Amino acid sequence: MQTTATTQTSRKFLENLNRDQLLRLKDSERLASYRPCSAEHAKFHASLANVRAAFGGNRSGKTTVGLVDLIMMMIGTHPVWSAVKKPPLKCRIVSPDFLNGIKKNIVPMFFEWCPSNEVRNYRRDDQVVVLKNGSFVEFMSNDQEVSKFGGVDRDVTMFDEAPRKDIWTECQMRHISTGGVTILSMTPPTVGSGAGEDNWIFEEIFENDGKLGIECFNFSVYDNPHNDPAIINKIADGLDEIEKDIRIFGKWRNLSGKVWKEFNPAVHVVDDFSIHEIEQATNCKWLRFAGFDPHPNAPFAGLYCAVDPDNFVWFYDEIYESDRSIPELAEIIRAHEGPDQVFTRVIDPSSKTEDKIHRQISIFDQLSQEGIYLKS
Repeated sequence: MQTTATTQTSRKFLENLNRDQLLRLKDSERLASYRPCSAEHAKFHASLANVRAAFGGNRSGKTTVGLVDLIMMMIGTHPVWSAVKKPPLKCRIVSPDFLNGIKKNIVPMFFEWCPSNEVRNYRRDDQVVVLKNGSFVEFMSNDQEVSKFGGVDRDVTMFDEAPRKDIWTECQMRHISTGGVTILSMTPPTVGSGAGEDNWIFEEIFENDGKLGIECFNFSVYDNPHNDPAIINKIADGLDEIEKDIRIFGKWRNLSGKVWKEFNPAVHVVDDFSIHEIEQATNCKWLRFAGFDPHPNAPFAGLYCAVDPDNFVWFYDEIYESDRSIPELAEIIRAHEGPDQVFTRVIDPSSKTEDKIHRQISIFDQLSQEGIYLKS
């Protein structure tokens, strides 16, 4: 006769066994039972564009769609891509950071959707999952050095949220010999939250929809059946129109309005006057500053301001030049500044990135060699 303790142990064992069987059954059927939950999601999967960008609101299912698409490609069950790119595939997923982006979000989601019977092993030391058919995916983050992304070929790269421009470029170079494809899933940036750092995506991806092998898709929070419309409506009521378009409908709106919403020409624009004459009359120098924004595919922009003794800031000059070499830009900067002493010149931190494609040193270092000294 079994003791109570033995009976309880046996029951617990059977309960665990049944639960394990159910988990395995759920695991093996989850991907097979996947269905796009909106027409826009289905269009994303059906596209054969080399760059597919899903711009979606928060909780719109954009990461799930991109991740499921990647897993189907790795396994060889993608309804469209598996006829074009057959396993084994060398893949990469890039997320904003390792702890919250990769460890807490992407890796658990990957194992949630990838059938366990397809997985050979998970190498935690270098964050790589290898499938039994030889496909593998490496997990990387936006806070790694760009050099970590080079030196290898990749068939598919998925970006979960916006990558740094230098990382994006390095990953595209990994696709040259493989004809690789890119998946981008992100919420467009909001005004004033580092939106400028991601404007290159608007210019180079969103605005080239339908060209250069790029196709863009728009996901709404309402597309995700797991979201309660009543809750969405309540949250949306507390947002302004721009935030609503971005966070609910995944639309690009950070460039649609003024960055400085309080700007009023009647208040903030004045008739021309001479700072030099005021300095001479008052025998008091105004501090001058300059800010530069270099861009590989857009004009070089610069803005000059001076601070008067009452700490008012006056913007008095600008630079906007296209197709100029670094020595030419240096001469233009010197011409604009003339005899004035500029207290500090600041430049976008991206200027410190080496241009590996053209085998050049960074814009920051090139300008320094020309005698234009900067802070980033």
